[in-house]
Amino acid sequence: MPDPRTPVLVGVAQLNQRPGSLDDVLEASALMTEVAVAAAADAGAPRLLAAADLVVAINGAWSYRDPARIVAEAVGASGARTVRTTHGGNTPQMVVDMVAEQIAGGGLDVAVVVGAETIWSRRRLRSAGVERSVTEQPEGVGPDETWGPELDLVDPHEQSRGLQQPVEVYPLFETAIRAQRGETVEAHRDRIARLWQHFNEAAVANPYAWSRTPMTAAEIRDPSAANRMVAFPYTKAMCSNWDLDQAAALILCSAEAAERFGVPRHRWVFVHGGAEAADTSYVSHRRELGRSPAIAAAWGALSSDSEVCVYDIRYYDV
Repeated sequence: MPDPRTPVLVGVAQLNQRPGSLDDVLEASALMTEVAVAAAADAGAPRLLAAADLVVAINGAWSYRDPARIVAEAVGASGARTVRTTHGGNTPQMVVDMVAEQIAGGGLDVAVVVGAETIWSRRRLRSAGVERSVTEQPEGVGPDETWGPELDLVDPHEQSRGLQQPVEVYPLFETAIRAQRGETVEAHRDRIARLWQHFNEAAVANPYAWSRTPMTAAEIRDPSAANRMVAFPYTKAMCSNWDLDQAAALILCSAEAAERFGVPRHRWVFVHGGAEAADTSYVSHRRELGRSPAIAAAWGALSSDSEVCVYDIRYYDV
């Protein structure tokens, strides 16, 4: 038996919502509840939900004041603390790190982390002129805690020059990387198209991916009627997509709690370590646009602390 305070990931779940009829769509909080229940089933321990000390909701494009409270009450964990994160692409991993740290420190036994978006269904309901009721919470309701810094992403000087949205910023990074590698424009476009083809192959094979249409590197790279150029060198197929209805959840607990609630040992995934760092959010203040000192610092801290080298890791999500 490991140290009783060792944090372990014991259950996960995810789903896509794309019903044939708009009458069947669920709101985001309902999807969060559904995947929380499914994560407990994945752990083989449904009783974990009612025992949750903490429910964390990853911030999304919805108007709930405290979505974690809606989920907690729906799964029988009405006494749980609730958290809502700030916006940020790093927040899911940040939450895993923070929850694991609290479990290891003895301040937490069972935590449920949920997130959902319903942009796909909301857009189609609006286009169809269909009104859908959404769970409302009274004025003054809010989470017990908010995790993550508020993001101030744009310097006034950047904004005055039209440098504000990701579609304007990321192509600058891409071009800087190309220059550092000494690539021609066409060689660079070919290379990133091949990279995206690998991403596409993974999506096609993944039943939980939203877009699963096979595309070759040439189809990804070259503009077409179905694949417009968004911001050079990025075509639509190279850009992130939030026109979707998806949800995911995970359950973290102490090894002692996993044992107590009967989670089979083969379901335990140990959280060995985590690290976080951030580059300055103002792009024009960065020394280089083609490198991230923060990523290097986080990896250095993690590999040093855990005595892990790059060759010890089979899968990466960067």
